[in-house]
Amino acid sequence: MRKFISLLLTLLILSGCWNKQELNEIAISLALGIDKLEDSYRVTVQVVDPLQMSLKKNSERSPVIVVSEQADTIFSALRKMTQQTARRIYLSHIHLIVIDEETAKEGIHTILDLLIRDHEVRPDFQIVIAQDYSALDVLSLITPLEVLPALDIYHSIQNSSKNTLNTVNYPIKDVMKSLVKDGTSTVMTAISIKGDHVQGKTLDNTSSPVASTFFKIEKLAVFKKGKLVQMLSEENSQTYSFIKGEIENGILELNCPSTSDKFVLEIIDSNTKLDTSLRNNEQVNITIKVDIDAKLGEIHCPIDLKNTASITELNETTAKHLSEMIEKNVEDIQKNVQTDIFGFGELVHREYPTYWKEIKQDWEQYFETRLTTDTAVSVNIKGLGTLVNPSQDILESKIDGS
Repeated sequence: MRKFISLLLTLLILSGCWNKQELNEIAISLALGIDKLEDSYRVTVQVVDPLQMSLKKNSERSPVIVVSEQADTIFSALRKMTQQTARRIYLSHIHLIVIDEETAKEGIHTILDLLIRDHEVRPDFQIVIAQDYSALDVLSLITPLEVLPALDIYHSIQNSSKNTLNTVNYPIKDVMKSLVKDGTSTVMTAISIKGDHVQGKTLDNTSSPVASTFFKIEKLAVFKKGKLVQMLSEENSQTYSFIKGEIENGILELNCPSTSDKFVLEIIDSNTKLDTSLRNNEQVNITIKVDIDAKLGEIHCPIDLKNTASITELNETTAKHLSEMIEKNVEDIQKNVQTDIFGFGELVHREYPTYWKEIKQDWEQYFETRLTTDTAVSVNIKGLGTLVNPSQDILESKIDGS
């Protein structure tokens, strides 16, 4: 991580831009947090401690410094920070924007307008919504794995989106596009804190092998017309990822075909195809086709994996489970979230533009009450690992044969 910061500092020194900044005059910020406090904003930045980054060994100082100010506007709060720091806050290397729930509920258009309008801010950062905690709390957390907490969160979002079924990795460009598109709503990653958030703000949080406080990325936040409306459940989030084709890798834990024991599949490839049909010139139906390739990760089922019929049974069990989960959660989102997070309206717009003009203004109500879906899931278990049958069966066969 120190190499990363050293490279950043080197680039700043070597740059010959018209608006060059002297290194000893700026504080490099990696994260920005925004909280709504009644009639004002509290803006927080997490900046790199240059002294810590220059040391070859760890000291008792935190690797980052958190600066916070309150004002009627976000821009004013950022400017007021010069009253408590000798260096100007430099935003060009922002990786992460954290917004608390209350701010998100009032709308994020103003925030995005500021960030995109500012010539220093590069449009490649991530936005996360702080659930149950303030943005200040999140950015004050001392994380154990990475030297710089903001980069720990940033990399965790990327890693989680590649290896789990219920998180996504949307850069700000994708978020902006979804906010202006017709027929779809915006979805962002949510972050929460587990443990004592006060203890998590101290260096003691990294003094033992087990951190007492840590962040967790496990939910998705849904926006309607730029305002936060709801946090999705884990199954809602998984359904979203399957329908949007966002899954690169992930695991499924399921009940065995004939018992309550468990088996686990690791998804190695997932493809989704959506087809739109218009029935009787008024009823929109979306057909969801999901094709999954997987390998067996763990199994406690009393079955013979050498028998192809057993593999077929696991395939069918998984396909049935996913098909039912998707259908159930689409209905749940229609009824309780009441906004089209899947982009079904985009499909209607593209396939039936004339009909779309008729229902465009009432699409959200149409999505909630009249849209129907059909789901077909195909699962193909391609790998059983180096061990074919469950290890318990092998041990028992050896005991019986001894």
